[in-house]
Amino acid sequence: MKNLVMDMEQANAKYNIDPKNFRIEIYIAYDGTTIVIAYKDNNYVEWVSIGHLQKDKQEIKECIHYLLDSTPLPYSTSAYWNSFKTFTGIHFEELFVFYKQIRVIKRDDSFLSINGDEIKTTFFKENVHEILFGIYEKEKQSLEGIKTPTADIIKELKQNIANIELEEKECPFPWALNHVSDYAFRILQEQQSKYMFHQNKEVKELLFQLHKLHSRIYNTYMTHAR
Repeated sequence: MKNLVMDMEQANAKYNIDPKNFRIEIYIAYDGTTIVIAYKDNNYVEWVSIGHLQKDKQEIKECIHYLLDSTPLPYSTSAYWNSFKTFTGIHFEELFVFYKQIRVIKRDDSFLSINGDEIKTTFFKENVHEILFGIYEKEKQSLEGIKTPTADIIKELKQNIANIELEEKECPFPWALNHVSDYAFRILQEQQSKYMFHQNKEVKELLFQLHKLHSRIYNTYMTHAR
């Protein structure tokens, strides 16, 4: 898997980066497309690659092994993406809506965490392919288990968006929008957990609209709360 950061504009920190801030973000789409991003910290990225998670292919496993064993890498670009879509063909924000996210953080030489759950590093490295594929299959099975008609899902999403917009409209002050933001985030998480992998075009558009609505409300609140 090619490291796309090698071709991006290089940007280096003007401070000493704490190795403890290293993390790997893995994003898996419905079709198995997998984005791997390794962060030096919240501001800088050292690895971006695109692969495909398949039962009989080990490229994602090999990539994760390399990153865990080789960080820090000599490449660095800003985590405030200006060129992500140019190099990947994917809107960065879509990763947070239509992809299953797995966050890997090194705790020490012996342990790391996977979405907050602690696990032995040796076990994870030996079984990373099976772990990722199991998470991916669980999400697909969850979608297949949904019996709600698509028309009702669309109605549900539209109603949730309307409810959030009404809450925002009735909020008297921008600096008090934190409660609306929290409400919108809770709704977004609930809808994502059910429809992240849904392939209906209108469902996807509404889910992304819900994401953008929460982001706008949160940013408005943060602007006025500072």
